[in-house]
Amino acid sequence: MKISKLIFVDIETSGLNPDTDQMLEIAVVVTDTDLNIQGGTSRVISPLLGLHPETWPDVVRKMHEKNGLLNELRAGAGVPHFQAEQEILDTLLPNVKSQESPMCGSSVHFDRAFMRLQMPTLNKFFHYRNMDTSTFKSAVNLWAPKDAYPFMPDGEKPHRAMEDVKASIAELSYYRNLLFH
Repeated sequence: MKISKLIFVDIETSGLNPDTDQMLEIAVVVTDTDLNIQGGTSRVISPLLGLHPETWPDVVRKMHEKNGLLNELRAGAGVPHFQAEQEILDTLLPNVKSQESPMCGSSVHFDRAFMRLQMPTLNKFFHYRNMDTSTFKSAVNLWAPKDAYPFMPDGEKPHRAMEDVKASIAELSYYRNLLFH
């Protein structure tokens, strides 16, 4: 696989189970192979089954109250899944060929599980491989000498899709410089 672009994804959800929980927000950012941002977009997504935060796990509801996503959803800021998916594809198609990029991000297997069910056309746009920032973090924590890196990204993210994507790109850039330069 010849990679010329990387596509980073983050999805905010109403819980952890892609079979029963819903996508609430998605951000997608395209970078070159040096992790320079080329473009991207994010969308708040109207829940398919309606907004019922009382059914969400307490930790998820409190997180999305704190970060403002729940207020945006209550105010009707979301677009339907199919519209968000098409807008993202329209953003990506001019810049990246289908199957050219792995899905990139932090714990991206989680995002892919939701995307597979709720945005299958977008899911098929990606190569089957993932490039997971959290894997690099685990490897560095496990095997790198502690004095080899003066700074480790703290991993605290605001749980808003675009901010989390940008944090994943910055974190991967850190590991790239640490391990390969």
